[in-house]
Amino acid sequence: MRDSLPYPIGQAAANTLEAGERGGLRCIYLYGAMVFSAVFTFFRDKLSIIPNALTNYTKNIYLGIWLSPMALGIGYAAGPLYTGVWFAGAAFAYLLLIPIGVSTGLFSSTAAAVSVKNSLGLGLMAGVGVGVLIDFLRSRIDFVRSEGAPKGLGSRLFGMFAVIVAYILTLLAGLDPISSAAVILLTCIACAMSAAVTGQAGINKTEIFAVMALLALRLFAHPSLAASFFIMAIVAVSCGLAGDMLNDFKAGSMLGTDPAGQLVTEAVGGLAGGFAAVFAMLAVISTYGGIGAEHGLSAGQAFAVTELMGGIDNKTLFFTALAAGALLFLFKFPVMTLGLGLYLPFEISSVIFLGGASRFIVDKLRKAPKDEGNPGMLIAAGLMGGEGIIGVILAIEHMVTGG
Repeated sequence: MRDSLPYPIGQAAANTLEAGERGGLRCIYLYGAMVFSAVFTFFRDKLSIIPNALTNYTKNIYLGIWLSPMALGIGYAAGPLYTGVWFAGAAFAYLLLIPIGVSTGLFSSTAAAVSVKNSLGLGLMAGVGVGVLIDFLRSRIDFVRSEGAPKGLGSRLFGMFAVIVAYILTLLAGLDPISSAAVILLTCIACAMSAAVTGQAGINKTEIFAVMALLALRLFAHPSLAASFFIMAIVAVSCGLAGDMLNDFKAGSMLGTDPAGQLVTEAVGGLAGGFAAVFAMLAVISTYGGIGAEHGLSAGQAFAVTELMGGIDNKTLFFTALAAGALLFLFKFPVMTLGLGLYLPFEISSVIFLGGASRFIVDKLRKAPKDEGNPGMLIAAGLMGGEGIIGVILAIEHMVTGG
């Protein structure tokens, strides 16, 4: 990799494994933070003693912080650069653009201002996908000019075979030939965006990338409603798998794992997960009787997807931001996190920034040799793991009991 991204979740996994093998003080840092995070999450999500967030909305100024140990750990692992740019986007959107724009009459309403900031954020993130494609084509052209035709016929044949199989499957699913080819290309671009945002921020907004791919396809095709949801499912699942795989490869790189062997296990795990996810979804539907607020599953992300399926409100702003995002990406600016800050709620951005700021302070004050390990990273891993474990346990308990 020419640019090493932090991949906070991958770092947390590697730190957890290392702490388990080495023991000693590392385990105390890791598991102490994990227990704290788990207890905090239990009090928040099960007992409702702790609120989900602290908010203060007044005069179109949206302030707040999400009370999430996991988000704090993600921010710490991501570091001050990415979280600082992220928070800069949030501060511009929620402390300047919305309140000043509404009060001065630039926007007719708060909803109009929110629409503008969402278009800007989505455009910047989409620009990363375009930038990744341009950078890839440029690098391949430079490589062929300097080294000749690329070697490794086996890997290229495997890649071509995978593309052909995917193309056939989309045709069998009912898409026309042009739409099928476009979906495969758009999925590749969306996966590149997903990998970038997962590497920089530790958050993988798969549903947003799916909507972007669908909106791009609608520029020259008009898929049916059923086909639209199918296309978004392809992109969202692919992006989720891409983010998870690269987190695993980050952990493997830190631990010295053979990447070729890891790729095989990732492929097997991806196929097995595809089958397991179907049964898990059927179990959820069987338990709750369906999906939606009337069944106790509000599915906020799915609701956001249906809202965005109608299209981008401010297309001029969106495409301007897209061009700017692609240009900034080519100049190595962390534009993906800037777009996240503009798009996501302020509560999420603030706690992520708090984690990154904590990392900045700790790195400045800490004088321990590097071979003694990094207690901060171990604590961050514990914070992420504790909330994640309790979240899974509570979800299973809720599904089994239906309560």
